[in-house]
Amino acid sequence: LGPKGNTQVIIPFKTESYSSQNDPEDNNQIPHCTLKMFPEESIHCIEWGKDIFTNLFTQIPQEVNKITEDKSFYPQTSQEISSLKQVLASLKDAPKTFDDCIKIAREKFNEYFSYNIKQLLYVYPLDTKTKDGKPFWTLPKRPPHDITFDPEKEMHYNFIAAC
Repeated sequence: LGPKGNTQVIIPFKTESYSSQNDPEDNNQIPHCTLKMFPEESIHCIEWGKDIFTNLFTQIPQEVNKITEDKSFYPQTSQEISSLKQVLASLKDAPKTFDDCIKIAREKFNEYFSYNIKQLLYVYPLDTKTKDGKPFWTLPKRPPHDITFDPEKEMHYNFIAAC
């Protein structure tokens, strides 16, 4: 499926053949690197937010519930091992007090709006040139600016409250 990196294991006489299944429909997903590093359109920012929300408040809690409720769960695949590691990390780091919740929310704010942006600008400084010698940061790609948390700013406060 091109650059999406999907694979299908085929073992003669043991699994389906390649032609036994139809390729999954292309649902026009936005490439991961666009969402995480170079959002150019409003829809990219919306998808970035949805991705973070799904991971924090849906995917991880569902994995925790699935693994903790299934007493016979024994990881066998790399995916299951990865899920188990994620569940164990989330349980280990789970907040125990309201102050812990605030601390985690602040860490997430700094991760999303400061550290990740600083890292991106470290890898692609403002004066970076492309192979052609043109400025890397040209429209539609605009350089991001990190944000310092300010509890007096309503959006910052709302982020912490939502987390």
